[in-house]
Amino acid sequence: AVLMLSHECLCRVAPERLRQAFSRAPAQPKAVLVARRLRETYPSLYLQNLKGHVMRTSSYREFLAEQSARDQSPELATRGQVFRYRFLEQQLAAAGCQVSWVRYCRDHLIRDLLSWTGAQGCLPLGPDDLVPLSPPRGISPRRSLDGAVVDVARLLNRQCRNGTITASVREQLLSALLDSSDQIRTERQGPDCFRSTHDGELDALDDELNGDFWRETFPSQQS
Repeated sequence: AVLMLSHECLCRVAPERLRQAFSRAPAQPKAVLVARRLRETYPSLYLQNLKGHVMRTSSYREFLAEQSARDQSPELATRGQVFRYRFLEQQLAAAGCQVSWVRYCRDHLIRDLLSWTGAQGCLPLGPDDLVPLSPPRGISPRRSLDGAVVDVARLLNRQCRNGTITASVREQLLSALLDSSDQIRTERQGPDCFRSTHDGELDALDDELNGDFWRETFPSQQS
């Protein structure tokens, strides 16, 4: 039998707790982690936090300061996600896991993960076995807000937090914002400035925090 677990914060659990849980496994547990450039990860996480149950109300600049501080000292972080990749790898290795990495690519991430599971002999599925998903609707996690509607989403979150609107109304309005985001991306000329403005800053931080990781783990993909 094969047991597969998936959780974006699993490697934040104390290694001793994970080791205790894994001790009942009949073989060494294997973990696959997905690495993504910070210039893509940070704005994506911020936009998801605006849309999700976190109901973020802080600005993107405030988020960047908070997240970069967490990634610079991940051992001190008590909440939130961490993108210091060697640290995450060390956490799972300390729990007894054999760790592998896949580099994020939106166009073929699922295929890459299927390739990894197939190589482990634990999931005999190939790309041809995938069933096409229907287009996402509502506030599906497969949909993302556009940077142009960030301020409106923050306002909705503040209004929901203080009780001016209900959670149900917030969800309806967010769904409309996501519809608007799809239209904006279709009609926009050029890049989303929200995502691109901090590229240089985030690339420098990525090199500081994860430079050795990228060069050693993906030496042929240094773009």
